[in-house]
Amino acid sequence: MYSRVLKQMREAVRLRHYIVTLHAVEEMDDDDFSIFDVEHCILHPPTPKMSITGKLVIITVYAT
Repeated sequence: MYSRVLKQMREAVRLRHYIVTLHAVEEMDDDDFSIFDVEHCILHPPTPKMSITGKLVIITVYAT
């Protein structure tokens, strides 16, 4: 299911078939992001990192 939804999201971004809400724009402005940053993350997600124990490492970054 995840891969199907991700494929649909990527296709919508490629075709520019999406809507950005005012709230999303405000949040992007607060974090100094543009819609191009969001598009890039959807189309080119970072490669998952595995720790030496073999577990997935998830890193969340918040802009301040």
